[in-house]
Order: sequence, then C-alpha cells, then structure tokens
Amino acid sequence: MKLKTIELHNFKNYQEASLKFEGKFIFFTGKNGQGKTNILDAIHYLSLTKSFLNPNDNANIRHDEAFFRIAGHYEWDDHSLHSVACLQERNQRKKVIVNDKACERFADHIGEFPVVIISPADFSLFESSDDRRKFVDSTISQFDKTYLDNLIQYNRVLAQRNRLLKNISERVDDASLLTPYDYQLEQYGMPVHHARNEFLKEFLPSFNDFYKIIAGTDEFVETVFDSEMISFSLGELLLKNRKKDIAFGHTTCGIHREDFVYHIKGFPAKKFGSQGQQKSFLIAMKLAKHKLIGQKKHKIPLLLIDDLHDKLDASRVGNLFQLLNNGGFKQVFITDTQKERLDPLLSDIKTDIGFFQIHEGTATSIEI
Repeated sequence: MKLKTIELHNFKNYQEASLKFEGKFIFFTGKNGQGKTNILDAIHYLSLTKSFLNPNDNANIRHDEAFFRIAGHYEWDDHSLHSVACLQERNQRKKVIVNDKACERFADHIGEFPVVIISPADFSLFESSDDRRKFVDSTISQFDKTYLDNLIQYNRVLAQRNRLLKNISERVDDASLLTPYDYQLEQYGMPVHHARNEFLKEFLPSFNDFYKIIAGTDEFVETVFDSEMISFSLGELLLKNRKKDIAFGHTTCGIHREDFVYHIKGFPAKKFGSQGQQKSFLIAMKLAKHKLIGQKKHKIPLLLIDDLHDKLDASRVGNLFQLLNNGGFKQVFITDTQKERLDPLLSDIKTDIGFFQIHEGTATSIEI
C-alpha cells in the first residue's frame, strides 16, 4: 500500500497544501515549528481517524477557520485506487469518507489503511501503564476488529460499573446490582486478555531481532505481561475485590489494570537503559508492530518516523536504514531538522526518493 497524494485545508498551520509522493522514502526537512510533524499527523488521521499529538479535533483546525479537511489517495498492492477524507467542522461530529461513502463507525475504518508511527512521544511508554496498554491495543485493533469491539464494550460497561460503585459507596444503590456488570466485564474482558497474551507470543521474536540490529548488540530485550488474569478469571477477581471496589468507588481489577513490563538484559528498561538503548527499544517495538500488522492484514502499513535523529547516534541510524531498505517496508515518511544529516543515508537508498522543504506551513518539493 502506498499513499500517492495528500491535500490539507486549514489543518493546523497549513492553510492549503497539495503534495504528491513518489518513491519509497519521503523526507520532510525544516526548522522546528514549521509543520513537518503536522504532515505526519495528517496521514495518521486518514488511517486512524485521530491525531497522534492532540486528541482534541477542534484544536487541530487552523486558527480562526471553521473547519479542517484532509484528503488522501492510496494505491493498494493490487493497483486499485482508494480515497480517504477526514472533515472536522468546528464543534461538529467528525466525518470520515472512504471512496466517497461516509463511514458510519470509525472503528470499522481502523486497520483498512494501516499505519505505524515512531516519534519522540514514544518515551511515554516507559512512564505510563495506560500508554503501554494503548500500544498493544492499537496494534491488535488494526488487524482484529472483534478485539476492538470487545475493548469498546468493556470500557462502556466499566464506566457504568464505576458509576454504580460510587452510588453504592454513598448508599444510594445496592451491591447486588453489580452482578450483571461483572458478567459483562468478564464476557468482553477475557477475550481481550487472551488476545493480548497471544499477541506477545507473536510479537516478541521480531521485536528482539529488530533491537539487536538497531543497537548493534546481542542484548536480550523482552516485554513481560503483568496480569492477575493469568492466574484467575476476571469473574473471580471481580468477586474477590468487590468490597475493595466499593470502598474505593471504582473497579480495581480487569484488563484496564494489566501492564507490560519492559526489560533490557533482564533489568527494567526505564531505570537501567541508556537513552540510546531506550530509543532502540522503542523503535524495535514499532518495527515489530509494523511487521505483525502487515502479516495479519496482508497489507504493508505506512511507516512514519518523526525526528529521525532524536536520541539516536549515527551508528544506530545507519543500522535502522539497513532495515528500512529491505522489502518489508513499502513507504516510509521521515522528518528531520537538518538535511545535512540525511545526506550520508541517501546514497545508500536503492530506490526513488521524495524530498520536501517545510517552511511556515508551506511544503516545497526539491530535487536531490
């Protein structure tokens, strides 16, 4: 799958832009704050119906404008052409239009135009269990729609149960009313738990291989699944923790409490990993995600890399490009502040290259 063109109207700092993409590697260079990352964010919108930077859609409308619109044209491996547009009018429901037909449920669109992004924001994975769960959820959801549906339903029931727990703690409702909610949480939560467990089994070998290549070392890395549900069913846990849940006024066990612990050479990656090790760890995770989605969907995702040289030395960047040059990557979009840092890499690329200079919300195609 390749993105052939993209058009931006009133999106962030772009009043209007139309870009045509040729080649496997597309580079965007320019100083900070000019709009390089905004183009990657627009591509992310077309694939996943949301920003990877700002969850507030209205905030992504250009200042003093009434709407933003992003439109892209894709070519799939069978040479069929497809269009996707995303329209956000201020304070209105967002619209996603695929091949001129409105998408009723955004969840149905997830995974049809798969994408994976590597960005400096990924370091939050070392800080936040919520972000670690989202990484796994966003991966599986791009190739398993049942998983996404179960996750959506689980979160809906969880919110209802938490409201009930608060009422029970305030003596407004009776604890017996929790039983049907417990049943539904188990119904939706257990398949999610099992899918996460199976995901790790498929994910970890590629993740480890990618890390060794990028880091240039034989260091062993792993992600350990931390979950009470490995030993107990969710129904058992909910019953066991009912008094605690009532006292706290929220649900203290379930898939929303599962975590994934990151290790380098058997030690916590957050505490003992250097910046280079941590960045290599995160990139390896994203590349393993890219590979797994491609295998499951039989459609190679777009790869977006924001700020290529962030916390990576020249050796690791070179190792990364050895990976990207192979056939497992169909189209790669890369931002960097300095074109000069890219020059040593360009000579090793064995395919056509697209290059854009970004300045104050204007993208200018330049020859290499």
